[in-house]
Amino acid sequence: MNGGHIKVNGWIRPISTAHVEIKGRSEGGQVTDVEMLKALNRKSVPQLLEIIEMKFSGPCATDEQPENWALDLAQGWKSKGAFPWKHIDLLADNPGHLWDTSGKGWNRVTAGYHNRSDFQSLYCIKTTSVIEAKVGSRLRVSGSKEMKLYRTLLLPHRSIVHQFSISDPEFENRYSPYYPSLGEQGKTFPIPAGALITVSLTPAVSFAGEPPCHYKMAAGIIMPPAV
Repeated sequence: MNGGHIKVNGWIRPISTAHVEIKGRSEGGQVTDVEMLKALNRKSVPQLLEIIEMKFSGPCATDEQPENWALDLAQGWKSKGAFPWKHIDLLADNPGHLWDTSGKGWNRVTAGYHNRSDFQSLYCIKTTSVIEAKVGSRLRVSGSKEMKLYRTLLLPHRSIVHQFSISDPEFENRYSPYYPSLGEQGKTFPIPAGALITVSLTPAVSFAGEPPCHYKMAAGIIMPPAV
């Protein structure tokens, strides 16, 4: 856009210099809170929609996450304020699909999904109606008595309601005081229309001897103003 210096292109995923390449995958690359605080030289991590100026050493794409770029964390970051909500639609994607091989919107897809010719592992989806986030209990491992909390976002897209595991720390901060205790009945938290959901597909992983899968994550839930 002219005058406002607002231009949005394809997505990238900042990766810590601690990442390692294992058989074409980038692992251990999550940028930690400690790294972010040091780079910003402040006591608070970046906020959703905060504009941060940062340096990269170059792309480090993998087949499963082609958007990866390695950060140069020796260079400090600069906060440039917040992205203006009036331009929020510039961030929204409308992909033809959201990673599904079941036809039922399951929270994972079989390994090898990244071989699609139109594959990308990051999208930002704007909700057009109220959607649901569910928090409840389930067995940690099949056959075990140990329970764990699950956090699932139900995101409708092109006639399929997709399940995403919620990893957004802001969601945790906002709703964790109201979570049910382990073993209690689950609770539903409404997410308003107009929210932005940043979704990501993990590299393929295998748990408890099951076939490897890519898991669908809701990494950021950006609420509209005054919500």
